[in-house]
Amino acid sequence: MKTSSQKSDFISTFLTSESGNPKTGVHKPGLYLREAIRWWAAQCLAGNSGLYFPHPLPKEEAKEWKLFLQIRGQNVLRLHQTRFKIPPGSIALYPSNPNVNEQWQMDDQGRYSHFFMGIFSGRLSANFVDGNPPQMHTSISMPFTQKSFIDRMIHFISASSKAPPHQAQVFADILLDGMRISSQDTPSRLIRQALELILDHPCNPDLSVKWMAQQLACHPDYLSRRFHLETRSSFMAYVRSKRMEVAADLLSSHQMTVADVAAHCGYRDHSYFTRIFHQTYGVVPSQWMQNSPRN
Repeated sequence: MKTSSQKSDFISTFLTSESGNPKTGVHKPGLYLREAIRWWAAQCLAGNSGLYFPHPLPKEEAKEWKLFLQIRGQNVLRLHQTRFKIPPGSIALYPSNPNVNEQWQMDDQGRYSHFFMGIFSGRLSANFVDGNPPQMHTSISMPFTQKSFIDRMIHFISASSKAPPHQAQVFADILLDGMRISSQDTPSRLIRQALELILDHPCNPDLSVKWMAQQLACHPDYLSRRFHLETRSSFMAYVRSKRMEVAADLLSSHQMTVADVAAHCGYRDHSYFTRIFHQTYGVVPSQWMQNSPRN
């Protein structure tokens, strides 16, 4: 049985590594999320972390799963009279429930970090929270191909409030496999790199074909043609779709104003953001917030 100080040492080792440092991790959030999941799975096998189910799971498949990967500090989840603390280095998993409230508590050194993930059919979204006071630093939305497998795995391992270590490792493997960019027609290396950069930086206000071409050392016209040919979408249409997914998730959380969501998603023009959101979802952002259950 590891002591709490030994567990803290494991967490500190991860956080001081190049991939585990939150300050550098926010620049490549998709990579950082993958590394954090691998680190968490390794700590589960070592007996230092766990996969917890703080609330009863539904018998039927959930339309959406919520996961908190706690890195620093504690997140306290409350549902009615039930209260559950997510310790550092652990994941808490539960079906989406509008009545779940959360409280972020910093550690003894005044630090706090977590990844929040939502697993939908065909998509995974993630927000990274860090700092003092804790605030959202980055958001990503990526294809996810293993929702049905995750559903079956969750119900298999949720017989107790904490999954056995080897089953936590399998859960991590499914998560990582589902997050890979995949399709029937595998894109070329150039377009895979472009897709990965978009998924890591969908809200970068400077994201454009020209910016991407500079990152990938190719001509913008060539990149634009290849992207459309291989993805059947224009470059900026794909970027907008990822931004709108992030925006919808943030608006549903009721933790940011519409103006803050627009700025976070890379839109300097609030009215343009509203117009694009309406074209995508058929309602303006304020209506989306009103129609979303408040946690």
